[in-house]
Formats: sequence, C-alpha cells, structure tokens
Amino acid sequence: MKTAEDIRKSIENKDYENQVPYPTVRKVKPDYVFDENQSVKWNREMAEAHNKTVDEAFAKYRKGEYKANFYDDCIEYIMDSNFTKKQAGLIYSKCYENHHSCGYGQVFSHIDDEMYYIDEILKAGSK
Repeated sequence: MKTAEDIRKSIENKDYENQVPYPTVRKVKPDYVFDENQSVKWNREMAEAHNKTVDEAFAKYRKGEYKANFYDDCIEYIMDSNFTKKQAGLIYSKCYENHHSCGYGQVFSHIDDEMYYIDEILKAGSK
C-alpha cells in the first residue's frame, strides 16, 4: 500500500514515466543513398535494415518500461479511504480525464480534492 507521500515521491522520481527513451532516428525512403560508392542493391538493403531498426525502437518505446503503475497506485490509495474499486475507478477517471495534460502531480492532487469533496457530501447526507 502506497501512501500519498510515496505516490508524490514516485511522481517526483519519474517512476511513472516510460524509462525507454523516445527514438529520435527516423525512417528513410527505400531509395535513400547511404553511400554513393556502393551499389543500388546495397543501399536498398541498408535502407531496409535501417527502417527495421527504427520500427523495433518504436515498438520497444510503445511497449514501455515503467518502474511503477500510476493507475494501480492511485486506485489502491483511493480504496484505502473506504471507497469501492468502482468508486475509485470513477474518481481516478474524472481526475485523469480533466488534468492529465498537466502531469501526474496535478492528477493526484485532484484525486485528493475529489476524495475530500465526496467524503464531505456523504457525511452531509448522513446528518
């Protein structure tokens, strides 16, 4: 079970971000000339090999390698505050949808806010 502080530290340490660097090399056209002194066939083979390497790099990036899973940690954190898994999923989804463009820190901050607000509503309804 991760605490709010643990999640904030993971955000700060970039544990939720893809650890595979984004590939900066691009594909080349099949008729790209790597070496003018080599044959056309050799250059085509080099272009194919190069493009295959680029495809593999992007596939590895898309698969990603993460030290931690933000969604799982947030759901567990929300559920530790006496919300069901379905409720936790709804809270997470709303916060992620509205704030993911600002980063994980903002999403998590709004999760705390939403949990407090919902808890206050529930308390007010029981009075």
